[in-house]
Amino acid sequence: MYRYRRGAVSYLYVANILMVLTLMAADKEVPNTNLASLGNIAEMTCLFNSDDSWLILIWKSMGITLLSHSWQESATKIDGRFTSIIGSNGKTCRLLITNASFEDVGKYDCFKSYYVSGKPEKCSWNLDIQDPASVRWKPHDALSNYVIAERNGNVNVTCLSDGYPSPDIGIQSLRTNNNAIWQNLSFAGTILETDGGLKTWLYQVNIASNQSVTLRCAIFNCHMPCKHGDEFLVKQHDMVMSTNEIVFTINKIYDFQNIRKVLGRE
Repeated sequence: MYRYRRGAVSYLYVANILMVLTLMAADKEVPNTNLASLGNIAEMTCLFNSDDSWLILIWKSMGITLLSHSWQESATKIDGRFTSIIGSNGKTCRLLITNASFEDVGKYDCFKSYYVSGKPEKCSWNLDIQDPASVRWKPHDALSNYVIAERNGNVNVTCLSDGYPSPDIGIQSLRTNNNAIWQNLSFAGTILETDGGLKTWLYQVNIASNQSVTLRCAIFNCHMPCKHGDEFLVKQHDMVMSTNEIVFTINKIYDFQNIRKVLGRE
């Protein structure tokens, strides 16, 4: 009798340990990750083992209940921006979030319980929101479509970028003598200003050439297809006449014409 009780106690003890270990393993399970675009619909799908339709779903975010959905109500339940959908086989359940925003970022859990029989199941997701990234060149003069390099070939380039997660920004130059291939020129940019999701970058590059060069602000490592900025021209200082030089030249021409008139050659 003593041995039987001891064996029964040992069995229950082992069973409890196994149950605790199972729950701990479930909590340590790495959640799936879903990436949604800002303002669009975020969707999370859970696949369960059991197909019993006598079930109830509880969707939670960061421990807060978003909505409860019973199979008795309907296949679809809408509560504000949240929509819960139970598949016809009872194994597939989905949560839709309309007009996704950065406030929706976080961990989501779906708890599935059964009215009659069946082991409770849990499905977890991590939701992240992205804002499509873009980059563009900011000219020093709003009316200018080119940049003038200094006499030593140095030029300051200002780029504006936005988007989340923040992309990598750089400067590329166009190699016209090699089938118009863009090559990376610099990634050593300095952030001058951050206004919300908009960042202002400053790049100092050197144009070691006596010719004009075509550059662009380039964007990399986007979660969505990246679009580089429009190209712009960098002119060497000696190839561009300053305003003072233009005025001086005009005055010289004017004075020369007056001299010719005085000499009676016109």
